[in-house]
Amino acid sequence: MAVMSDFTTIEQAFEVARRRASIGQYQEARLLRQAVHAAYMAGMSVRETAAKLRVPKSTVARNLRPSLGPLTPPSWGTPEEYMEAEQAIWAHAPERIPAGAPFRWTDADDGGHSVSVVAVGAINRKRIKTEREESPMSSLNNLIVRAQEVGQYAADLAHASEGAPASTVGDAHHPGDDTGRLVLEAYRTYGAEEMLAVVRGYQGGYNARAADLGDYVVRWPEIANGIEWALPGATDEEARAIIEAIKPQPLD
Repeated sequence: MAVMSDFTTIEQAFEVARRRASIGQYQEARLLRQAVHAAYMAGMSVRETAAKLRVPKSTVARNLRPSLGPLTPPSWGTPEEYMEAEQAIWAHAPERIPAGAPFRWTDADDGGHSVSVVAVGAINRKRIKTEREESPMSSLNNLIVRAQEVGQYAADLAHASEGAPASTVGDAHHPGDDTGRLVLEAYRTYGAEEMLAVVRGYQGGYNARAADLGDYVVRWPEIANGIEWALPGATDEEARAIIEAIKPQPLD
């Protein structure tokens, strides 16, 4: 009996270690991809990025490929352990902690085990709508934050509808009417230069969430090619001005 009791104790420890290692491996791969894309958006070279992250240049280049497939979700874990990892990772930036774990793990009666993706961004949807109704003349910073949240939600929708969204490099990305309204409000209130920060907010939110899910990120030219279909209420003159302001952006 003592031997069996010892096995049970070690088995429980093994299960905890396996879950935490699985989540940790996923988080490392996810954050590496996020860091590489953030460096790209900041204009850093492959060499500079590799040196800063202390990884091979080939690793940086691989994570920038448009053909890069989605990340494999952690095979083992619990929502609580996933959120513990997020809280530890983002202790220095708690605003980046997600509302919940994007995965659910299920053990079947027959001994099977599965993991599924859930849309965390949908939790923020009601808050986005409420903030818009309560504060129609928000500060520029609030517009940027709201654009980030809309971008996160859009990435969730894309993943839920397509599983693993295909790359749209060289094509057009429709940022949605919600984004268009924020962009138009920023343009009317603050001007073209500040309006670009709202578009960047949407792109940043979308790409951070897409990287979380292991999906393709959206490039600036794709947004520039699709923004004209996402400007409800804009006059022809406003639409032309916004499109022209967005198209020449560098480092994309």
